[in-house]
Amino acid sequence: MLMPHVKFLLCYCLTETGCIAASKIEKYNASLEKPDSVGRLSINSKIRIVDLESKENLGPDKFGELYYSGDGLMLGYFKDNEKTLASVENGFFKTGDMAMYDEDGWIYLKGRIEDLIKIENYLFCPIELEDVILAHPYVKDVVVIGNNKDVLACYPYSLPL
Repeated sequence: MLMPHVKFLLCYCLTETGCIAASKIEKYNASLEKPDSVGRLSINSKIRIVDLESKENLGPDKFGELYYSGDGLMLGYFKDNEKTLASVENGFFKTGDMAMYDEDGWIYLKGRIEDLIKIENYLFCPIELEDVILAHPYVKDVVVIGNNKDVLACYPYSLPL
């Protein structure tokens, strides 16, 4: 190990919200047990995980859009009241991020809603499809991109060995 005393802490922040979640130095060992998490909710913050279709609040371990409210929430977009009104609902900012939280309050991000791919009424984040394809022994690398179209296409490309 090159730098055994260096500790990496995760933080999930947006320009519009400030810090939503972070792992804390005093909880460093706990964060190692949750390596896929972006941390726990920041002080004076609230989140809701909202179902994309029903707009109902979801409980733990269910992915939906992350809505944020807290001290770091912006007052609005500069000279763009229309965009502000579209992005804030009942004091919660609609982040556009797919997320969930677990029973212990750790938050996990899955991807951006705008990148989701719909296949036969199922929504997939590109990374989920990439993970499945990369599991094949003859695949070295893959990129999956959502394009908001009702078209599913595959463009294989072979590199010289």
